[in-house]
Amino acid sequence: MASVSYPGVYVEEVAGGARPIEAASTSTAAFVGLTEKGPSDDALRITSWDQYLKYYGGFVQGTYLSQSVYQYFNNGGRQCYISRVLRSGAATSTVSVKNRAEVQVDNAVKFSAKNEGEWGNYVYLEVADGSIDPGNTFKVTVRKQELVSVVPAIEDEDEPVEVFDNLSMEPDSDMFCKKVINRDSDYINISVETVNTSLQQAILTGQYISNNFNGIAGRKFEINIDQDGYQE
Repeated sequence: MASVSYPGVYVEEVAGGARPIEAASTSTAAFVGLTEKGPSDDALRITSWDQYLKYYGGFVQGTYLSQSVYQYFNNGGRQCYISRVLRSGAATSTVSVKNRAEVQVDNAVKFSAKNEGEWGNYVYLEVADGSIDPGNTFKVTVRKQELVSVVPAIEDEDEPVEVFDNLSMEPDSDMFCKKVINRDSDYINISVETVNTSLQQAILTGQYISNNFNGIAGRKFEINIDQDGYQE
């Protein structure tokens, strides 16, 4: 408190609740332009060149956005925002496959690139049996190829960029393919026809077989689940 000893104006400073407004950082850049890939509906915060490569790809002929981002981080930049612009008519690469049931369904499973652009033409997939319960699960391996029209021979294949194993076609499963791939993949999405996932009560038919095992007549049954046809 000020000490009043003679007439005049005295100033008393008290602590206030308001804090000074901190200066906003002016070192955050924003880049808008064409990129190889990446989301076009939102701007992403990028904190390194490696992260940029993961989400937006490498250098693209006819545009210098990637070079600009590279030099930004090369000269000490710490974070920036990228907003992707698409060329007119840009589309998403897709491929549809049948299921492996006895009565197959066309376009039962549809794979698509994560977003628009020619980059999706260089992604190829390998679908195989799952490591656990191969009769009911499957594995999707994602690789990249150098030429659109040439799938590499097995001995020339590059290391996978992503692997999703023990996927299920059952919507209630924790490993349901649509749930896992669309959530975790940086390269692809998957959609599944409803007819291919609707489970029904199994219809069983039994019949004798003529073979004898250890002198005892055997028996087998066939089961039809999910319109896969009757199978032993």
